[in-house]
Amino acid sequence: MRWTPDTPPQPLQAPAWAVDPHTGATLTGNPPAPLQLTLPDGTTRPTTAEPHFTFSPGGVLFALHSGPPTIHLADATPQVINLPASAQESTIDNYAVWETKQHVLLPLTGTPAALRVDTETGECEVATMPAGILTHPLMTDDQPA
Repeated sequence: MRWTPDTPPQPLQAPAWAVDPHTGATLTGNPPAPLQLTLPDGTTRPTTAEPHFTFSPGGVLFALHSGPPTIHLADATPQVINLPASAQESTIDNYAVWETKQHVLLPLTGTPAALRVDTETGECEVATMPAGILTHPLMTDDQPA
């Protein structure tokens, strides 16, 4: 279903695979046919995204892959960014932290560091992190009930 303020809910023409909570855009389609980006006003545009892609907080469709570790972006110009082998794919989904629309932090295996990836340029740099920050939730509720 698609709903916008002051209008009744409307059925989508195809299943939704991902929803951007900030803009209301959806990744829709019926694989194996190519998927589409459906905007809240109902307009669509083609995308290279696949069903396992999701939205970053900035609205970029992305997917993380292992063997070798890569980030796939399905923006206006599709891009694949190769990551160092030390990028810990098994925890990428759990601990990927988007600093901005174009910068994401990914954990590095066996170090108290993260890989900062610039998704516009493909540049990667190591960012030293406080001990334990990548192994514990970043936000907790320590207040008594």
